[in-house]
Amino acid sequence: MDIILSGGWSYGNIGDEVICKVTMALVKQYFSDIPLTVTSYDTENFNYHHHMKAQDSLHKLMEINNIADASKFDDILSNPEKYGLAEYVNMFDKNTVLIMGGGGYFNCGKHTSTMFLSRILEIEIANKYGAKVIIIGQSIGPVQQETDRQLLKNALLKCDMIYVRDEFSREFIHELLPQKEVNLSTDVAFLISEFYKSQVLEKKINIMPAAYSKYRAIDGKQIVSGKIEHLFNRITLRYYRYEWKYKKLIKKIVNDNNKVRFVLSTDWEWDIAFVRRIIKTLPTDSYEIVNNLDVDSFCQYLCNGSLTISTKLHPIIVSTSYKVPCYAISYNFKVDGFMRSISKEKYCCRNDKIHVNKLYKQVSAFLNKGYGNYSYEQEQRKSIYLMMENLQINLNQRN
Repeated sequence: MDIILSGGWSYGNIGDEVICKVTMALVKQYFSDIPLTVTSYDTENFNYHHHMKAQDSLHKLMEINNIADASKFDDILSNPEKYGLAEYVNMFDKNTVLIMGGGGYFNCGKHTSTMFLSRILEIEIANKYGAKVIIIGQSIGPVQQETDRQLLKNALLKCDMIYVRDEFSREFIHELLPQKEVNLSTDVAFLISEFYKSQVLEKKINIMPAAYSKYRAIDGKQIVSGKIEHLFNRITLRYYRYEWKYKKLIKKIVNDNNKVRFVLSTDWEWDIAFVRRIIKTLPTDSYEIVNNLDVDSFCQYLCNGSLTISTKLHPIIVSTSYKVPCYAISYNFKVDGFMRSISKEKYCCRNDKIHVNKLYKQVSAFLNKGYGNYSYEQEQRKSIYLMMENLQINLNQRN
Protein backbone atom coordinates (compact mmCIF):
# COMPACT_ATOMS: atom_id res chain seq x y z
CA MET A 1 0.00 0.00 0.00
CA ASP A 2 1.07 3.59 -0.72
CA ILE A 3 -0.29 6.78 0.84
CA ILE A 4 -0.57 10.02 -1.15
CA LEU A 5 -1.13 13.07 1.03
CA SER A 6 -2.56 16.23 -0.51
CA GLY A 7 -3.70 19.40 1.23
CA GLY A 8 -4.05 23.15 1.24
CA TRP A 9 -0.41 23.93 1.94
CA SER A 10 2.29 25.89 0.12
CA TYR A 11 -0.02 28.75 -0.84
CA GLY A 12 1.86 31.31 1.27
CA ASN A 13 -0.03 30.76 4.54
CA ILE A 14 2.20 29.35 7.30
CA GLY A 15 -0.83 28.18 9.28
CA ASP A 16 -1.47 25.55 6.64
CA GLU A 17 2.14 24.37 6.99
CA VAL A 18 1.33 23.57 10.62
CA ILE A 19 -1.49 21.34 9.38
CA CYS A 20 0.94 19.64 7.02
CA LYS A 21 3.61 19.17 9.69
CA VAL A 22 1.19 17.52 12.11
CA THR A 23 -0.58 15.47 9.44
CA MET A 24 2.70 14.00 8.19
CA ALA A 25 3.74 13.21 11.76
CA LEU A 26 0.44 11.44 12.42
CA VAL A 27 0.60 9.44 9.19
CA LYS A 28 4.14 8.33 10.01
CA GLN A 29 3.09 7.46 13.56
CA TYR A 30 0.12 5.31 12.54
CA PHE A 31 1.43 3.97 9.21
CA SER A 32 5.18 3.83 9.74
CA ASP A 33 5.73 0.99 7.25
CA ILE A 34 3.75 2.52 4.38
CA PRO A 35 5.51 4.74 1.79
CA LEU A 36 4.27 8.35 1.87
CA THR A 37 4.17 10.78 -1.07
CA VAL A 38 3.19 14.40 -0.42
CA THR A 39 1.87 16.71 -3.12
CA SER A 40 2.27 20.47 -2.88
CA TYR A 41 1.24 23.56 -4.84
CA ASP A 42 4.75 25.05 -4.45
CA THR A 43 7.41 22.37 -3.97
CA GLU A 44 10.21 24.86 -3.19
CA ASN A 45 8.13 26.49 -0.49
CA PHE A 46 7.25 23.06 0.87
CA ASN A 47 10.93 22.13 1.11
CA TYR A 48 11.67 25.43 2.90
CA HIS A 49 9.19 24.56 5.63
CA HIS A 50 9.54 20.78 5.90
CA HIS A 51 13.02 19.98 4.54
CA MET A 52 11.79 17.26 2.23
CA LYS A 53 10.73 16.90 -1.37
CA ALA A 54 7.14 16.92 -2.58
CA GLN A 55 5.44 16.23 -5.91
CA ASP A 56 3.51 18.90 -7.79
CA SER A 57 -0.11 18.90 -6.68
CA LEU A 58 -2.92 18.32 -9.14
CA HIS A 59 -3.94 21.98 -8.72
CA LYS A 60 -0.47 23.07 -9.81
CA LEU A 61 -0.47 20.68 -12.77
CA MET A 62 -3.89 21.90 -13.87
CA GLU A 63 -2.63 25.49 -13.89
CA ILE A 64 0.51 24.51 -15.80
CA ASN A 65 -1.58 22.70 -18.41
CA ASN A 66 -4.39 25.31 -18.52
CA ILE A 67 -7.13 22.99 -17.27
CA ALA A 68 -10.00 24.98 -15.80
CA ASP A 69 -13.14 23.33 -17.13
CA ALA A 70 -15.03 20.50 -15.46
CA SER A 71 -16.55 19.51 -18.80
CA LYS A 72 -13.14 18.06 -19.73
CA PHE A 73 -12.98 15.71 -16.75
CA ASP A 74 -14.28 12.64 -18.58
CA ASP A 75 -11.72 13.14 -21.35
CA ILE A 76 -8.97 13.73 -18.77
CA LEU A 77 -9.83 10.48 -17.00
CA SER A 78 -9.69 8.59 -20.32
CA ASN A 79 -6.65 10.39 -21.78
CA PRO A 80 -4.52 11.84 -18.94
CA GLU A 81 -1.40 11.98 -21.12
CA LYS A 82 -3.20 14.37 -23.47
CA TYR A 83 -3.46 16.86 -20.60
CA GLY A 84 0.01 16.38 -19.15
CA LEU A 85 -1.31 14.38 -16.19
CA ALA A 86 -0.06 10.87 -17.00
CA GLU A 87 2.69 10.91 -14.37
CA TYR A 88 0.28 12.12 -11.70
CA VAL A 89 -2.41 9.58 -12.61
CA ASN A 90 0.15 6.74 -12.57
CA MET A 91 0.58 7.22 -8.82
CA PHE A 92 -2.88 5.71 -8.25
CA ASP A 93 -4.05 2.12 -8.22
CA LYS A 94 -6.12 -0.18 -5.99
CA ASN A 95 -3.28 -0.29 -3.44
CA THR A 96 -3.20 3.50 -3.01
CA VAL A 97 -4.82 5.63 -0.33
CA LEU A 98 -5.40 9.33 -1.04
CA ILE A 99 -5.58 11.34 2.18
CA MET A 100 -6.91 14.82 1.52
CA GLY A 101 -5.78 16.94 4.48
CA GLY A 102 -6.90 20.38 5.74
CA GLY A 103 -7.67 23.20 5.83
CA GLY A 104 -10.28 25.13 3.77
CA TYR A 105 -9.86 22.70 0.91
CA PHE A 106 -13.14 22.84 -1.01
CA ASN A 107 -13.83 26.58 -0.95
CA CYS A 108 -15.42 27.75 -4.14
CA GLY A 109 -15.39 31.44 -4.96
CA LYS A 110 -14.03 33.74 -7.62
CA HIS A 111 -10.43 33.30 -6.46
CA THR A 112 -10.61 29.59 -5.65
CA SER A 113 -12.54 28.07 -8.56
CA THR A 114 -9.56 26.22 -10.12
CA MET A 115 -8.55 24.99 -6.67
CA PHE A 116 -12.05 23.65 -6.10
CA LEU A 117 -12.08 21.87 -9.47
CA SER A 118 -8.69 20.29 -8.76
CA ARG A 119 -10.05 18.80 -5.51
CA ILE A 120 -12.99 17.31 -7.37
CA LEU A 121 -10.73 15.87 -10.05
CA GLU A 122 -8.41 14.42 -7.39
CA ILE A 123 -11.26 12.33 -6.08
CA GLU A 124 -12.40 11.32 -9.57
CA ILE A 125 -8.90 10.15 -10.55
CA ALA A 126 -8.38 8.22 -7.33
CA ASN A 127 -11.80 6.60 -7.66
CA LYS A 128 -11.30 5.62 -11.30
CA TYR A 129 -8.09 3.77 -10.49
CA GLY A 130 -9.45 2.03 -7.41
CA ALA A 131 -7.73 4.10 -4.72
CA LYS A 132 -9.29 4.74 -1.35
CA VAL A 133 -10.18 8.40 -0.62
CA ILE A 134 -10.07 9.83 2.90
CA ILE A 135 -10.90 13.44 3.82
CA ILE A 136 -9.61 14.67 7.18
CA GLY A 137 -9.59 17.96 9.07
CA GLN A 138 -11.23 20.19 6.49
CA SER A 139 -13.71 23.00 6.33
CA ILE A 140 -15.98 22.52 3.33
CA GLY A 141 -18.03 25.37 1.87
CA PRO A 142 -19.49 27.69 0.98
CA VAL A 143 -20.41 26.37 -2.45
CA GLN A 144 -23.18 28.45 -4.00
CA GLN A 145 -23.47 27.56 -7.67
CA GLU A 146 -25.71 24.57 -8.36
CA THR A 147 -23.26 23.10 -10.88
CA ASP A 148 -20.46 23.23 -8.29
CA ARG A 149 -22.71 21.76 -5.60
CA GLN A 150 -23.51 18.84 -7.90
CA LEU A 151 -19.81 18.26 -8.60
CA LEU A 152 -19.13 18.27 -4.87
CA LYS A 153 -22.02 15.89 -4.13
CA ASN A 154 -20.85 13.39 -6.73
CA ALA A 155 -17.27 13.54 -5.45
CA LEU A 156 -18.10 13.23 -1.76
CA LEU A 157 -20.22 10.16 -2.47
CA LYS A 158 -17.02 8.46 -3.68
CA CYS A 159 -15.09 9.16 -0.48
CA ASP A 160 -14.54 6.29 1.95
CA MET A 161 -14.22 8.46 5.06
CA ILE A 162 -14.95 12.14 5.72
CA TYR A 163 -13.83 14.06 8.79
CA VAL A 164 -14.46 17.80 8.96
CA ARG A 165 -13.16 20.23 11.57
CA ASP A 166 -16.30 22.26 12.34
CA GLU A 167 -20.02 21.77 12.81
CA PHE A 168 -20.82 24.26 10.04
CA SER A 169 -19.11 22.04 7.45
CA ARG A 170 -20.80 18.91 8.74
CA GLU A 171 -24.21 20.57 8.57
CA PHE A 172 -23.45 21.82 5.05
CA ILE A 173 -22.56 18.32 3.82
CA HIS A 174 -25.57 16.84 5.58
CA GLU A 175 -27.75 19.27 3.64
CA LEU A 176 -26.18 18.05 0.38
CA LEU A 177 -26.03 14.37 1.28
CA PRO A 178 -28.32 13.48 4.20
CA GLN A 179 -27.33 9.78 4.13
CA LYS A 180 -23.56 10.29 3.95
CA GLU A 181 -21.66 9.66 7.17
CA VAL A 182 -19.63 12.71 8.11
CA ASN A 183 -17.54 12.77 11.27
CA LEU A 184 -16.26 15.69 13.33
CA SER A 185 -12.74 16.13 14.63
CA THR A 186 -10.64 19.10 15.68
CA ASP A 187 -8.18 20.62 13.21
CA VAL A 188 -5.08 18.41 13.42
CA ALA A 189 -2.92 21.53 13.99
CA PHE A 190 -4.21 21.38 17.57
CA LEU A 191 -1.60 18.66 18.20
CA ILE A 192 1.36 20.85 17.22
CA SER A 193 2.53 21.11 20.85
CA GLU A 194 3.15 17.36 20.81
CA PHE A 195 5.40 17.54 17.75
CA TYR A 196 7.20 20.85 18.28
CA LYS A 197 8.70 21.64 21.68
CA SER A 198 9.22 25.32 22.46
CA GLN A 199 12.43 27.06 23.41
CA VAL A 200 12.79 30.05 25.73
CA LEU A 201 11.86 33.33 24.07
CA GLU A 202 10.81 36.73 25.38
CA LYS A 203 7.08 36.74 25.99
CA LYS A 204 5.04 39.40 24.21
CA ILE A 205 1.48 39.90 23.03
CA ASN A 206 1.36 38.29 19.61
CA ILE A 207 -0.78 40.03 17.00
CA MET A 208 -1.76 38.24 13.78
CA PRO A 209 -3.63 40.92 11.84
CA ALA A 210 -5.20 40.64 8.42
CA ALA A 211 -6.47 43.24 5.99
CA TYR A 212 -10.24 43.56 5.94
CA SER A 213 -12.26 41.03 4.00
CA LYS A 214 -16.02 40.67 4.10
CA TYR A 215 -17.13 38.12 6.69
CA ARG A 216 -17.92 34.73 5.15
CA ALA A 217 -20.69 32.55 6.47
CA ILE A 218 -21.13 28.88 5.55
CA ASP A 219 -24.25 29.62 3.50
CA GLY A 220 -22.36 32.12 1.36
CA LYS A 221 -25.11 34.73 1.66
CA GLN A 222 -22.69 37.32 2.96
CA ILE A 223 -20.24 36.90 0.15
CA VAL A 224 -20.02 39.59 -2.49
CA SER A 225 -16.98 39.43 -4.71
CA GLY A 226 -14.73 41.59 -6.80
CA LYS A 227 -15.53 45.21 -7.67
CA ILE A 228 -18.99 45.05 -6.11
CA GLU A 229 -17.55 44.04 -2.75
CA HIS A 230 -14.89 46.74 -2.94
CA LEU A 231 -17.49 49.39 -3.78
CA PHE A 232 -19.83 48.18 -1.02
CA ASN A 233 -17.05 48.31 1.56
CA ARG A 234 -16.20 51.87 0.53
CA ILE A 235 -19.80 53.06 0.69
CA THR A 236 -20.39 51.53 4.13
CA LEU A 237 -16.89 52.48 5.36
CA ARG A 238 -16.49 48.94 6.73
CA TYR A 239 -12.85 48.71 5.70
CA TYR A 240 -12.01 52.05 7.30
CA ARG A 241 -13.93 51.35 10.49
CA TYR A 242 -12.24 47.97 10.80
CA GLU A 243 -8.78 49.48 10.41
CA TRP A 244 -9.53 52.36 12.78
CA LYS A 245 -10.78 49.97 15.47
CA TYR A 246 -7.78 47.66 15.03
CA LYS A 247 -5.40 50.60 15.43
CA LYS A 248 -7.29 51.88 18.46
CA LEU A 249 -7.18 48.48 20.17
CA ILE A 250 -3.44 47.97 19.62
CA LYS A 251 -2.68 51.51 20.74
CA LYS A 252 -4.63 51.00 24.00
CA ILE A 253 -2.69 47.79 24.64
CA VAL A 254 0.65 49.49 24.01
CA ASN A 255 -0.28 52.49 26.19
CA ASP A 256 -0.53 50.08 29.12
CA ASN A 257 3.22 49.42 28.80
CA ASN A 258 2.72 46.19 26.89
CA LYS A 259 4.98 45.25 24.01
CA VAL A 260 3.46 43.63 20.97
CA ARG A 261 4.86 41.40 18.29
CA PHE A 262 3.28 41.27 14.84
CA VAL A 263 3.72 37.72 13.60
CA LEU A 264 2.79 37.61 9.92
CA SER A 265 1.36 34.21 9.09
CA THR A 266 1.13 35.00 5.36
CA ASP A 267 3.37 36.66 2.82
CA TRP A 268 0.37 38.31 1.18
CA GLU A 269 1.09 41.95 0.31
CA TRP A 270 -2.27 43.27 1.57
CA ASP A 271 -1.65 41.87 5.07
CA ILE A 272 1.86 43.34 5.14
CA ALA A 273 0.54 46.75 4.03
CA PHE A 274 -2.11 46.58 6.78
CA VAL A 275 0.55 46.07 9.46
CA ARG A 276 2.59 48.96 8.11
CA ARG A 277 -0.40 51.24 8.51
CA ILE A 278 -1.03 50.06 12.07
CA ILE A 279 2.51 50.68 13.30
CA LYS A 280 2.46 54.31 12.15
CA THR A 281 0.44 55.09 15.29
CA LEU A 282 2.76 53.22 17.69
CA PRO A 283 6.02 54.18 19.45
CA THR A 284 8.92 52.49 17.67
CA ASP A 285 10.12 50.73 20.82
CA SER A 286 6.70 49.15 21.53
CA TYR A 287 6.58 46.56 18.75
CA GLU A 288 8.49 44.22 16.53
CA ILE A 289 7.52 42.59 13.24
CA VAL A 290 8.52 39.06 12.31
CA ASN A 291 7.79 37.59 8.89
CA ASN A 292 9.27 35.30 6.24
CA LEU A 293 9.20 32.59 8.90
CA ASP A 294 9.45 28.86 8.45
CA VAL A 295 6.84 26.73 10.20
CA ASP A 296 8.99 25.96 13.25
CA SER A 297 9.88 29.61 13.84
CA PHE A 298 6.22 30.51 13.51
CA CYS A 299 5.30 28.04 16.24
CA GLN A 300 8.21 29.22 18.36
CA TYR A 301 6.90 32.78 18.54
CA LEU A 302 3.32 31.77 19.18
CA CYS A 303 3.98 29.29 21.95
CA ASN A 304 6.02 31.88 23.85
CA GLY A 305 3.41 34.62 23.77
CA SER A 306 1.47 35.79 26.80
CA LEU A 307 -1.60 36.37 24.61
CA THR A 308 -2.62 35.98 20.97
CA ILE A 309 -4.96 38.34 19.10
CA SER A 310 -5.58 37.00 15.63
CA THR A 311 -7.73 37.42 12.54
CA LYS A 312 -6.22 34.20 11.17
CA LEU A 313 -7.39 30.76 12.23
CA HIS A 314 -4.17 28.82 12.72
CA PRO A 315 -2.36 31.26 14.97
CA ILE A 316 -5.37 30.76 17.27
CA ILE A 317 -5.16 26.97 17.04
CA VAL A 318 -1.39 26.87 17.56
CA SER A 319 -1.53 29.24 20.52
CA THR A 320 -4.40 27.29 22.07
CA SER A 321 -2.40 24.08 21.70
CA TYR A 322 0.28 25.65 23.90
CA LYS A 323 -2.32 26.99 26.38
CA VAL A 324 -1.77 30.59 25.33
CA PRO A 325 -5.08 32.50 25.67
CA CYS A 326 -6.50 33.91 22.43
CA TYR A 327 -8.94 36.48 21.20
CA ALA A 328 -10.28 35.87 17.68
CA ILE A 329 -11.34 38.64 15.32
CA SER A 330 -13.23 36.45 12.89
CA TYR A 331 -13.49 36.86 9.13
CA ASN A 332 -14.87 33.38 8.42
CA PHE A 333 -17.22 30.74 9.83
CA LYS A 334 -14.26 28.40 10.37
CA VAL A 335 -12.83 30.76 13.01
CA ASP A 336 -16.18 30.86 14.79
CA GLY A 337 -16.38 27.08 14.55
CA PHE A 338 -13.06 26.52 16.28
CA MET A 339 -13.79 28.97 19.09
CA ARG A 340 -17.15 27.28 19.59
CA SER A 341 -15.50 23.86 19.69
CA ILE A 342 -13.37 24.90 22.68
CA SER A 343 -16.29 26.72 24.34
CA LYS A 344 -14.56 30.10 24.00
CA GLU A 345 -16.97 31.76 21.57
CA LYS A 346 -17.35 34.72 23.93
CA TYR A 347 -13.75 35.54 23.06
CA CYS A 348 -14.56 35.81 19.37
CA CYS A 349 -16.09 38.72 17.44
CA ARG A 350 -16.76 39.27 13.77
CA ASN A 351 -14.41 41.63 11.99
CA ASP A 352 -17.32 43.95 11.15
CA LYS A 353 -18.57 43.98 14.76
CA ILE A 354 -15.50 44.89 16.80
CA HIS A 355 -16.25 46.57 20.15
CA VAL A 356 -12.88 48.01 21.14
CA ASN A 357 -13.54 48.68 24.82
CA LYS A 358 -15.12 45.27 25.44
CA LEU A 359 -12.29 43.53 23.63
CA TYR A 360 -9.68 45.56 25.50
CA LYS A 361 -11.18 44.61 28.89
CA GLN A 362 -11.01 40.93 27.97
CA VAL A 363 -7.41 41.33 26.78
CA SER A 364 -6.49 42.93 30.12
CA ALA A 365 -8.15 40.06 31.99
CA PHE A 366 -6.25 37.50 29.89
CA LEU A 367 -2.92 39.06 30.83
CA ASN A 368 -3.75 38.53 34.50
CA LYS A 369 -5.21 35.02 34.50
CA GLY A 370 -5.37 33.54 31.00
CA TYR A 371 -8.49 31.54 30.10
CA GLY A 372 -8.60 30.15 33.61
CA ASN A 373 -10.06 26.84 32.36
CA TYR A 374 -8.43 24.51 29.85
CA SER A 375 -10.85 21.61 30.27
CA TYR A 376 -11.44 21.50 26.50
CA GLU A 377 -7.89 20.40 25.77
CA GLN A 378 -8.01 16.63 26.28
CA GLU A 379 -11.30 16.29 24.42
CA GLN A 380 -9.86 18.09 21.38
CA ARG A 381 -6.71 15.97 21.30
CA LYS A 382 -8.71 12.80 21.79
CA SER A 383 -10.93 13.58 18.78
CA ILE A 384 -7.88 13.69 16.49
CA TYR A 385 -6.40 10.43 17.76
CA LEU A 386 -9.80 8.76 17.48
CA MET A 387 -9.95 9.89 13.85
CA MET A 388 -6.53 8.34 13.16
CA GLU A 389 -7.49 5.11 14.94
CA ASN A 390 -10.61 4.85 12.79
CA LEU A 391 -8.53 5.49 9.70
CA GLN A 392 -6.12 2.76 10.76
CA ILE A 393 -8.99 0.30 11.26
CA ASN A 394 -10.47 1.23 7.90
CA LEU A 395 -7.22 0.67 6.03
CA ASN A 396 -6.46 -2.58 7.87
CA GLN A 397 -9.87 -3.90 6.82
CA ARG A 398 -8.99 -3.09 3.26
CA ASN A 399 -5.91 -5.26 3.46
